[in-house]
Amino acid sequence: MIPPCSVRYEETLAEIARLDVQLQTLETCSHNKLGEFARPLTIKMAGAWRVDTSTLSPTHVSIGHLYDASGMTLYERFLRAHMRLVALSALVYGTESVAVVRATLALATSYLRAGLWKQCAEHAQAADALLQRLAPQASQPTESISTRQMDGQLQAAFALFRALDVNGDGVVSRHELLTALATNDFFTRLRAKAHTLPNAFGALLDPTQLDAVFSAVDADNSGSIQWREVVRYLHGHDKAFQGYCAQLERALPPSLVAALHQAYHGVESDATRTRIAEALSLESDCHTSLVADYLRHHEDEDENPDERVVTWPEVLEIACRSQRASMFTGLRPRIALLLGRCHMKRGQIEDATACLRKAVDEAQATLGPEHHSMVEYYVALADVLVLRHTQALQVAKDLAATRFDKWLSTPEGAQRIRTEAIKLLNDANEAKQKLPTKRDAEAEARRYLQSLHDRREAQRKPDSTPFLDEATELCTKVWSMEQTQYGNEHVHAAIALAGLGNVYIVRDDPTTAVTYFSQAIAAFEAACHGSVPAAAFLRMHVAKVYVHMKKSAEAVDLLQEAATFFTSHAAKFLDADTTRRDCAANAIDAWQGWLDLAAYESPEVVHGVYLGIVEAATIGYGEFSLEVADAQMNLGHYLLKQRRELHGDGEVALEAACYILEVHHGLHDKRVRRLKQEVHAAAAKRKHGDDSPESHDTSWLL
Repeated sequence: MIPPCSVRYEETLAEIARLDVQLQTLETCSHNKLGEFARPLTIKMAGAWRVDTSTLSPTHVSIGHLYDASGMTLYERFLRAHMRLVALSALVYGTESVAVVRATLALATSYLRAGLWKQCAEHAQAADALLQRLAPQASQPTESISTRQMDGQLQAAFALFRALDVNGDGVVSRHELLTALATNDFFTRLRAKAHTLPNAFGALLDPTQLDAVFSAVDADNSGSIQWREVVRYLHGHDKAFQGYCAQLERALPPSLVAALHQAYHGVESDATRTRIAEALSLESDCHTSLVADYLRHHEDEDENPDERVVTWPEVLEIACRSQRASMFTGLRPRIALLLGRCHMKRGQIEDATACLRKAVDEAQATLGPEHHSMVEYYVALADVLVLRHTQALQVAKDLAATRFDKWLSTPEGAQRIRTEAIKLLNDANEAKQKLPTKRDAEAEARRYLQSLHDRREAQRKPDSTPFLDEATELCTKVWSMEQTQYGNEHVHAAIALAGLGNVYIVRDDPTTAVTYFSQAIAAFEAACHGSVPAAAFLRMHVAKVYVHMKKSAEAVDLLQEAATFFTSHAAKFLDADTTRRDCAANAIDAWQGWLDLAAYESPEVVHGVYLGIVEAATIGYGEFSLEVADAQMNLGHYLLKQRRELHGDGEVALEAACYILEVHHGLHDKRVRRLKQEVHAAAAKRKHGDDSPESHDTSWLL
């Protein structure tokens, strides 16, 4: 038996929450940059098995955590769950509802996390269009009534009732009520216009039923009634009113309705707004918190909100209004955030800046500037501001180059070129060198003037721009907020430190950047109880910074640590081809960088590095792969240049490379024949005791 849509809706939400925790664990430690996580929707092999992912942690990641029994990755399962959520939201709450907007926006976010920017933009725009259709218009036509007004019938009726209560004693006469209901614009349109929501006050608006209802409510025959008595009677006896309340309940999440029931019945004898808000504050659910805040801060429709007792239908209607209010305050910034990131991905920097500034302003108005949920908004704005900084510098550089080219084409510029060319000819003549041609002299003069211009522009280049200063402020604020929320030894704090380091790289302050990067590496390892891909990638990044700072020794140490980690990490994924190969490729890149920088290392250490490259290639690509052949060839060539005792090992390495190439390319391939000739020549030299003229062996000096 297929479960009801509401049950499947709750199950899908639970599945999404579970997958989100697992993906966050992998994303924050950069596991998603390796293997299948870097290719979320490629073709998968079907030989994976189901494992328990409840204990998933950065220090325990295997092939079973990447796939389910059908061969789908976590990303694909995450996307499919969000697609299912959109359909279920439409079935449970209607095609044009807040729930569908939220589900569509969540699907757009999941596409963003999977790197599918086009789909993210399409769904974000769809959510924005639906939100605009749901938004209340500035002025409604007199002959129609909107959905937003339809689910506020009790509020409109109470405002009318309060206006009739001139004496302030809480009672209204039959004649006053009948006249007001017949002449009030809201109820006139409500009576004339059919709508999907029931008319809650149909019994009062129908003259044939008004006398019976009034008599039933006015039990003491006083000729007047109270608001609370009217609502309670209609809620207990009128089917239209009951249908209206049932429709309100269906528009709310089931968990929120249950929390409202519990809070209301707990204070039913004294169910004021303040008491209900206090009862709801005991719950940790975000929906109940929104209703509690709405009860506290939206009391303008009551003269004495702390004293008036509200009924259960009014509580439902207040909850619906709070959900509608949160829809516009909570979803609009999110839509602007996603659209801004999509603009940034397309290179539309100005549009991205406008969207993200709008998102930050709206989110700050809703959450407050210091709320932890503002972190992702600040990070996105900082990213686009760094791009604006780079763009501004490039635009200034292009304008300067254009001005310089225009100046060269003026008579003054042409005269300067001739003057410099004549000077070059005179210098060559005095030095008794061959005189260049006129064209060559003018070209050299142009290059000289261009170098002067570039040097002058480099001196004029500002150290920073307002965009970069603001980005630095935002990244510092993000780091402070993450540190306050999680502490120093947490992956989110490490990510914030890495972002701050990247900003200082753009500021051309590598020393400060390296400090932040080092703190980020330490935070990653402390949070994950060991090295993780994020720390290894950062080490390779810092090594590049050290190279620019002319600190080769520090760069070599970092590259060695990164290569060692990626080699050991690849060995953990022997049954996942892409992940294993990506790890091995990173290890080989790190070792190659080590060889490029190590100038004064001992032959034994360099020999170990070449062996490390062979090991990484063997683990990542297989013992008989072309990558292993290339690594063995490099190892053999290196050993043949060393002392005579190592030549035998060099021959063995070349023979292994030759065998692998022969398997791949055939016996008569030119590469195979050339390598065989090298092997035979090395064997002949070793046999006759002939030292290689290229030998770097210095042992005879000792």
